[in-house]
Amino acid sequence: MPKRFQTLAALCSATVLSLVLTGCGEDERLTAAEFRAQAEELCEAAEEATDKIGEKLTSESTEEQVIEALDQLVDRTEELVDDLEDLDPPEKLEPAVDDLLTSVTAALEKLDDATAEDLQAMTDPFIEANQKAKELQLDACAK
Repeated sequence: MPKRFQTLAALCSATVLSLVLTGCGEDERLTAAEFRAQAEELCEAAEEATDKIGEKLTSESTEEQVIEALDQLVDRTEELVDDLEDLDPPEKLEPAVDDLLTSVTAALEKLDDATAEDLQAMTDPFIEANQKAKELQLDACAK
């Protein structure tokens, strides 16, 4: 193969490789509507799971049962946070989404360290997170 064809072939290969690598790893951001729809679906599934956990508790539940249920609720909500972090919101929503997830994580930290007595005295640690979810029009996430 003549030298100029080898050079051209190498240049074409480098260009193709560059285009392929540029496309790899670049996730397309979701539109606001797509992000909200996917986030709402995730929150609805989490709510169903946490409702089932809460339904097991009664006024006669022991402190151990309450703490076990709380641990399950925290674990399920942490899973929701991970799932929401995996979504790629539009750049315009990203700061608000990050702020929401930070608020949820802070609420989870309060719950994770709580005793049954702490829970009785505690106000809802998710008030701030719920407000931020409403501002993002994520009604299922604000429950």
